[in-house]
Amino acid sequence: MDTITAKKHIAEINSELVKRATSRNTQVIRLVGDVFFISPVLIYAGVRKSDLPTWLRIAVAGIGVATLYYNMKNFIQVEKIIADLKKLEEKI
Repeated sequence: MDTITAKKHIAEINSELVKRATSRNTQVIRLVGDVFFISPVLIYAGVRKSDLPTWLRIAVAGIGVATLYYNMKNFIQVEKIIADLKKLEEKI
């Protein structure tokens, strides 16, 4: 890949990252809010609140697990994109 093509590629990636820029800014919020607070509360409520109907307990725990999975997956993807972009910029 020549330098001009590489720079265009980096510009495209940066453009995509700008669209997701709030993702970078919200990474901390996503991690703290969703992964360390909301998900555990939902999972705890689903597992420990025996006064809830069984179907609701399963639903609440399931939403907690899904929230945890989605946000961790997104966090890892955004971090990988940022790391890959830095490596690509270092090569040029």
